[in-house]
Amino acid sequence: CAAIAANLGLSPEAFRSRYLQPDGATLKDGIGGRCTFLHDGRQAGCSIYAVRPQQCREWPFSPRVLADRDLLALVRRTCPGIVDLPTSE
Repeated sequence: CAAIAANLGLSPEAFRSRYLQPDGATLKDGIGGRCTFLHDGRQAGCSIYAVRPQQCREWPFSPRVLADRDLLALVRRTCPGIVDLPTSE
């Protein structure tokens, strides 16, 4: 949170108020449920890549994805980086 806030030129309090859910740990969704920091354009990408959260650093191989068969199936359909990962039985 502090690193992202600093990267955006915000105080930690302003960052929490603008970008975090009331739980203080989860980012608010952007338009259409997308990440607030994912930007479209000629070269789409993460606007905070250098300071992105751990869950983003692990994507698509995060423990949460790998442990949930339904979520893994969804990710397989949308993320070319995980297509050849074997399923656990």
